[in-house]
Amino acid sequence: LIKEYLGSIKLNSETDTEVIAQLMDILLKGDDIFGTFNTVVSLLKGSFAIVLIVAGSDTVYFARNSSPMVISKSGSSYLISSDINGFEDKSAVYYIPDNSIGYIGSEPVLFDNNYNSIEIKWENYTRESAIVDKCGYPHFMIKEIMEIPSSLRRSYESFGSVVFKLPKVIDNILIVACGTSYHSGLMGAKYIEKYSGKKCE
Repeated sequence: LIKEYLGSIKLNSETDTEVIAQLMDILLKGDDIFGTFNTVVSLLKGSFAIVLIVAGSDTVYFARNSSPMVISKSGSSYLISSDINGFEDKSAVYYIPDNSIGYIGSEPVLFDNNYNSIEIKWENYTRESAIVDKCGYPHFMIKEIMEIPSSLRRSYESFGSVVFKLPKVIDNILIVACGTSYHSGLMGAKYIEKYSGKKCE
């Protein structure tokens, strides 16, 4: 169905996310941005957490399906993110429910997938001190990089107590991953083979 809408349009990137922007561009008629966004979201399959910004509009549109999404509130300002750790300490937060769609204008408005209005109930949020503290590093990215050895050591030590009990019908295990997860998968495969006696790639 999406192919029917997109026709022979040449995509500019190699990410599937671009399909959303292309569909918005094709289907948007007039100024009914939210109605068009709702139509586009109804065409999508799989998991997603989408935040849409349209040129010329001060409203931010969002939709969630099987991927995390949370809004924070500070006075009359709102932020939206996939990770609560991105928010300031002592914010008011709301975890957006699965299969929902909404927008943030002067304040957030939210609907379920049957277009029923959802009441937003804010919760207080305080970050753990270890997350807030940069521990003397100039920024959090370098802090995380420098913590890799100790994180690996803790993970490695935890393997000593791991017991693998796999069903006898399993002969082979395949771990599929990319990026950092790929390297975690390599380590995981090594330990799964060692402790379970099953072939793991």
